[in-house]
Amino acid sequence: MENDRKTPAAPPTADTIQLMPVPGLAGLRVVGADAFTFLQGQATCDLRRIDPTRSSLGAFCNPQGRVVATFRILAREDGYLLLLAADLAEAVARRLQMYVLRARVEIQVTEIGLAGVAGPAAVRIHPLPEETDAVTRIEDLAWIRVLDRDPRWLVVGEPPRIEATWRELETRPEVVVTGDTAWSLREIRSGVPTIHTATSERFLPQMLNLDRIGGVSFDKGCYTGQEVIARAQFRGQVKRCMYRLAGPLSQTPAPGEPLVDAGETAGQVIEAAPAGPMRELLAVVRRDRAHSSTIRLEMEPAIPLHRLDLSYTLP
Repeated sequence: MENDRKTPAAPPTADTIQLMPVPGLAGLRVVGADAFTFLQGQATCDLRRIDPTRSSLGAFCNPQGRVVATFRILAREDGYLLLLAADLAEAVARRLQMYVLRARVEIQVTEIGLAGVAGPAAVRIHPLPEETDAVTRIEDLAWIRVLDRDPRWLVVGEPPRIEATWRELETRPEVVVTGDTAWSLREIRSGVPTIHTATSERFLPQMLNLDRIGGVSFDKGCYTGQEVIARAQFRGQVKRCMYRLAGPLSQTPAPGEPLVDAGETAGQVIEAAPAGPMRELLAVVRRDRAHSSTIRLEMEPAIPLHRLDLSYTLP
C-alpha cells in the first residue's frame, strides 16, 4: 500500500479524500454459541449495544480493574471480531482462554485487512454511516464511522479485499494517500487510546477516558474487574485521566515513556505520532498536574509540553 502521494494528516478539504494505512492492529475472532455471554462477562462495553449496524470501543481488564487491552468490537454472523494492538493479541487470546471453562467459544488471532478513509467527499464513493460507531456493510467490507471532528471511517475486511479496495481508491483523482502515522495522529487528536504491551495493566478504564467515548458501561452487570472500576467511579477515586499534549520533541516517544513535572513523575505516554515539526501524544496524567506549564517528557526534559483539546470534554 505504498504510494508516492503521501501527505501529513492535515484535515481533508471538502473535495479531497484521505486514504490512510492502519498499521499495528490485529484481529481476534471470538465465535461460537456462547460468544455473547462469554464476552459480556469479560468486556467493559455492553454487548447488547452491538449488532451488524453498530460497533463499540471497549477493554479487557484484570481482576484489579486495570486495562489489559483496548479494542474495537464488531458483530459477525458467527460471533465477534475484535481489533486490538498486534503486540498484545496473542497474550490476550491466551488470557481469555483461561476464562472459557465449559463455554462454547473459540478464540483465535486472525489476519485482518484495514484501511482508513477520511473527508466529507468520501460519501460520493458510497453511502457511509454518519453516526460515531455506526457500521455500513458494503459487499464484504465493513465501513465504521469512528470518533473524529472530521468524517473518518475504518474499513475492515479480508486482506485481499482491502488491498483491492486500496488499489481502486488510490487511482481516484480526489484521493490523497497519507503516510503510515496519519491514522495514529487522527486517533490521538480524537482522544482514542490504544493500549500496547508497555502500558498493559497500568490504568483503570476511566484513566484512559474510555467512559467518555462509550467504552465502559456502568449498568451492564458483572465482568472481570467491574467491582474495582465501579467503586472508583462512584467514590470519585480516579485521580488521573488522559490528555493530549504536544511539543517540538526530537523523537517520537514510545508507549510507557514517563512524564515528569518539577522532578516528580506526572504521567505516562499512551501513544505518540509526528505532526510536522511537533510530536503529539496522548498521556495519562495526574489531574493535579494537568494544567501545569512545566510538564516534560523524562527523555527530553528541556522541552516543555503544552496541552491541546480533545474531540470531547473532560470532567
